[in-house]
Amino acid sequence: MFEEFTQQGEKTRAAFNGSSQPGDTVTGTITGSREVPATEFGTGKPVISKFTGKQLQKTVITIQTTLRDDADDDGQRSVWIKQWGDQARAFGAAVRDAGFTPGEGDVLTVTLKGTKTTQSGFREKVWEYRLTRGQHPVAGATAFTQPAQPTQTAQTTQTDSQAKADQLRALGVPEAEIQRLTGGQQADPYGPADF
Repeated sequence: MFEEFTQQGEKTRAAFNGSSQPGDTVTGTITGSREVPATEFGTGKPVISKFTGKQLQKTVITIQTTLRDDADDDGQRSVWIKQWGDQARAFGAAVRDAGFTPGEGDVLTVTLKGTKTTQSGFREKVWEYRLTRGQHPVAGATAFTQPAQPTQTAQTTQTDSQAKADQLRALGVPEAEIQRLTGGQQADPYGPADF
């Protein structure tokens, strides 16, 4: 059985599931992304930051792959990335290594490297991400946001830029790189919470 993500009628198979093994790799072209609230596996309870008391978030990136498991499989897969901890740092490293902020049309490769035991004694999967510049078929497509909307004021542009900067911070991208990519947005003094 496949893990699937359903939101507003959309159904996308997960790139990795319970039977995935270390060394498994999935590559595809990014077709979209969204943020979703983080919940505990099995219980569905919100994952709350012990530092801020707010619910943590995950980024869900949809990629178009060449995988086809059955006649109904369109090849789209979802990749879930926590916006805190080692997973966020690994994705942030991939963004730094690539030298660009990924968006629709770019290529994402995800590899399950193995597992490790956390300080709390839990087994946690270890991920590796690689980004490659791709084709950008949608003029003005933005990175990891909804399709770009025309902005009419400088205030709206600043808000969009701040939102992008905040998202990059949550993924562990260094402040100097965030300022380069967003035109100089300064860090929130309280910063993104690390769980």
